[in-house]
Amino acid sequence: SVPTLLDRDLVLYEPNIMMEYLDERFPHPPLLPVYPVARANSRLLMYRVQRDWCRLVDIIVDPKSASAEVTRARKELRESLTGVSQVFAEMPYFMSDELSLVDCCLLPILLRLPRLGVDLPRAAKPLLDYMECNFAREAFQASLSAAERKMLAEAGARPTASRASATTGGDVSRFWVPVSGRVSAPPRQQSNYVGGPAPSGGNNAAVPQGPVVRVNRGGSTTVVPVGGK
Repeated sequence: SVPTLLDRDLVLYEPNIMMEYLDERFPHPPLLPVYPVARANSRLLMYRVQRDWCRLVDIIVDPKSASAEVTRARKELRESLTGVSQVFAEMPYFMSDELSLVDCCLLPILLRLPRLGVDLPRAAKPLLDYMECNFAREAFQASLSAAERKMLAEAGARPTASRASATTGGDVSRFWVPVSGRVSAPPRQQSNYVGGPAPSGGNNAAVPQGPVVRVNRGGSTTVVPVGGK
């Protein structure tokens, strides 16, 4: 199954298109640069993350991958991340002074490193500091599913208690970029729902307004609101 975003009559199912649509739909502050050259560079970095690193993640988690292939993918991912770590000594985010969609593409991979069997060396300290800083963000932690909170604990961070609401401002909590075809999003504020409190099931559940992400898990489908109307 693939993540699907529904917004009125619009149906999107390609993760990058979904991300950029959400960023344009809720543009303040933007997660892509305003100027065309910088925006193009960010899109190129997002492509490189998917081509170079997501590809390796897919090999590692694929049960059909041969043991030797998985070992090579782990080694390549570790060395590649270590090699790029000095970039984070120069800027607080990935090739940027501000959080962007590029970080939203990278952080899910970094969160999963323990599950992938990839340990970063001390030489990757700038990247480790970047991970620690962003994993500690309240908005980041609010965006995580239960399974991702376990990954966060494995990564050595300490998640705070989840909140009942989250904003849809320029932060990673606005949406979660999939590594292997998955999107999750934080709960919306209660005021964004028609009828009062956020829906908890039943015939009297309030109806979310605005775009939603539909996630198929096994035989059930979860509809997750993404932003305000």
